[in-house]
Amino acid sequence: MPVNVDIDITDAKVTFALNSPGGVVNEWRNKVLREIKALCIANAPVNNPLNAKHRTGRVGGYKKSFNTNKGGSGHEVTGQVWNSKPYAWFVEEGRGAALNTTQRFSWKGFVPPGRIAVVKNTKGYYGSHTIKYATNDVMEAQTDYYVPML
Repeated sequence: MPVNVDIDITDAKVTFALNSPGGVVNEWRNKVLREIKALCIANAPVNNPLNAKHRTGRVGGYKKSFNTNKGGSGHEVTGQVWNSKPYAWFVEEGRGAALNTTQRFSWKGFVPPGRIAVVKNTKGYYGSHTIKYATNDVMEAQTDYYVPML
């Protein structure tokens, strides 16, 4: 026997589900952000200390500097994962060759290893794309349909 059911989904209930602690979408977004950040930390590159002698030799700052931000209002929730180091763009995206420019740096490949030298015309390098790859991996596992960031 058919039964009629009335469902009252108000704007306030949608907003609560999206933005309030305990709301299912809010909790899902928080879980996704935690997973992306954890994967970024796990896969972040750490430089060789011999490549950092010209700047105190400290390494691992990028790995320690991932952050998240949660937002949203009304019918929208947002989340961000980013790295707060000033050089994060270069770690993520790489850089082109520095032609007709001199740079002072140390390198494990110099003889002796870690020697500080002034070099002209250094080659570029590819970025690690740590955040992009972590986002693609987590979102693909969390959703039925996800188009990866390229």
